[in-house]
Amino acid sequence: MSGEWDAWIGRQETRADRVDPALVARWCATFDRAPPADGTAPQGLHWCLGTPDAPTAALGRDGHPDRTGSPDDFLPPIPLPRRMWAASTVTFHAPLVQGAAVSRTSTVLSIKPKAGGSGPLVFVEIGHETWGPHALLVREVQTIVYRGEGGAPAAAPASAPFDADAWTLTRRLLPAPPLLFRYSALTFNSHRIHYDRPY
Repeated sequence: MSGEWDAWIGRQETRADRVDPALVARWCATFDRAPPADGTAPQGLHWCLGTPDAPTAALGRDGHPDRTGSPDDFLPPIPLPRRMWAASTVTFHAPLVQGAAVSRTSTVLSIKPKAGGSGPLVFVEIGHETWGPHALLVREVQTIVYRGEGGAPAAAPASAPFDADAWTLTRRLLPAPPLLFRYSALTFNSHRIHYDRPY
């Protein structure tokens, strides 16, 4: 599989959106917090912006947009059926402002097939840049892993453990089904791993 999807490396897509105050209110309600009083949006809201808008009929078995191999597809037609968010590195440069127009440009940075204990894996790194009217707001490098059916969960790429000592405020969350449902709705993410326990 090595090199099979090199044509997708460097591929980009750009989506436009707006930081709707109602969306900010729903995000804050999901996490049991009050909206910021200064008109900004909480960190993490960028995951709700510029979401994929594939029709339901165009979704694959895993709930994500199907990968057909069309030259117009952003992601390559990796034949492994299960897609998971393995890791992200996020840098917040400036706050999102409620009511502001934003755009997000996503770029396929790398595609790396590997052999895992549960079978073949393919790691895809995507760079996302969210821009406001005048500046870069958020930069994220996201790692997606594709794997086959069954077997043990795929291991995420090695990363440094989270050190809470460097933060003045931390909060531990244990996601329950209502929180996962609301998060999925806010991000327009119908990934089956969020709601289908046997899957």
